[in-house]
Amino acid sequence: MRNQAENHRMDICPNPCSLNTAAVVVAYFPDEAFASRLSTTLSHFARVYVIDNTPPASAQVKLASTENLQYYRQSTNKGLADALNKGCSAALEDGFQWVSTLDQDTELEESYLLQQIQCWQRAIPKPFILGCNFLNVAKRGAPPRFPLQKNVQERRTVITSGSLMHLDTWQALGKFRSEYFIDGIDHEICLRARACGYSVALNPAVLMKHTIGSNLGKTFWLPFDHTSLRKYYSTRNGVRNLVDYGCQEPIWALRRSLSLLWEVLAVMTIEKPRLIKLQAMIRGFIDGCRGRMGLAPAGLADE
Repeated sequence: MRNQAENHRMDICPNPCSLNTAAVVVAYFPDEAFASRLSTTLSHFARVYVIDNTPPASAQVKLASTENLQYYRQSTNKGLADALNKGCSAALEDGFQWVSTLDQDTELEESYLLQQIQCWQRAIPKPFILGCNFLNVAKRGAPPRFPLQKNVQERRTVITSGSLMHLDTWQALGKFRSEYFIDGIDHEICLRARACGYSVALNPAVLMKHTIGSNLGKTFWLPFDHTSLRKYYSTRNGVRNLVDYGCQEPIWALRRSLSLLWEVLAVMTIEKPRLIKLQAMIRGFIDGCRGRMGLAPAGLADE
């Protein structure tokens, strides 16, 4: 894989610009404000690809028809990674060289794309993927996710939403891992890229508002109150990433392990329904260790 990476050096790839950068937005039961947020996103990019994982039998979101919007309705929900791969592949086939990946609830600042482009141009080494700082709407009163500073920050991982990514390198790496379905997808591709010699970086400027989970009360230091099904995927994929990349990224592995333990403690003491969520996490831990990926087991019911 490293030899493959050397054939796609970031210092000789085309600089991102407004003409060669598209956006991929993954939707799943989007709320009423989605169309408004999408309108803002459309003003940033030459083209926006919306991949809607909402089941066909459900009501379809009404989007205004524009030249720079490509909308795909999935026949079945194959997960976040599969949808991202579909959107990125479509952008690559249409001649785009860069893509920003966004969640349906991501609200971009006006200067998002310009600042991401300028930040990438300043970065040394040139990153394969450049994330951005954000305010988490679910953590009311919390400061930006990362401290504000002028310099580009090299990171081990960044979240998918808001990230600027080079498409040829994404394809050379083998795309997003569709068997992860949801959760841990961003960590995995960043760690895989670093294993191949690529850089991962963060723009410390706050360029978007984003929602991750729901908050337990008004405090911002508690874990995210995800459903039991999300707890399963988060635990399984997190453990799988630890197995695959823990040795090469020991500091990240230690922090991720402590985060998983903190989630278990929160489930046992604060979150509800405790037993269902704890059982989901135990099953996720076992499946992650064994490498059983794909869809969650049929017997694992969400609350």
